[in-house]
Amino acid sequence: IKTPVALHFTSQNWQLFAHQPILDGNAYDQELIKIHRSMMKAGIRPDVIGARKDLSEYKVLVSPLQMTLEDNDLSERIEKWVNDGGVWIVGPMTDMRDDIGAHYIDRVTGIHERMTGAVLENQTPDDQHKIKCAWGDGTEFSANTWVQTYAVPEDVEVIASVTGGHSTFIGKAVA
Repeated sequence: IKTPVALHFTSQNWQLFAHQPILDGNAYDQELIKIHRSMMKAGIRPDVIGARKDLSEYKVLVSPLQMTLEDNDLSERIEKWVNDGGVWIVGPMTDMRDDIGAHYIDRVTGIHERMTGAVLENQTPDDQHKIKCAWGDGTEFSANTWVQTYAVPEDVEVIASVTGGHSTFIGKAVA
């Protein structure tokens, strides 16, 4: 079965999560299995792909928990693929480290802030689902595990934002 949707799972990120855990009990493989199951429940059947896979056969690429995109030439290929019309769904915890697992010293993320114009403002754990959010159509949901909020340019469409919880986050775009 051919699918237009891909979900990233890479061995380099698996190793980063194993050796640089951001949250206790946040196992990379188990979190991606949850995401995959959620997509399947929604009727989306993604291919699970590694960093070297050719992206040209996909319309949508989902890249959650990809601490680094600097695996071979992945970040360059993603940027070209997006510029050619691909839809890239990013985050959380994506593009936060370089190829050796170190934080960037001159910016917060590798390519996604530059590509979107969005600027990461806050990151926080929320395993108690206290941060409330809503999709653009008003459908509400609670944050799960990790929340990242962004300041976005006025011409960027925000598809979800924070509606409740800590006042610092309210109104911010969320990933």
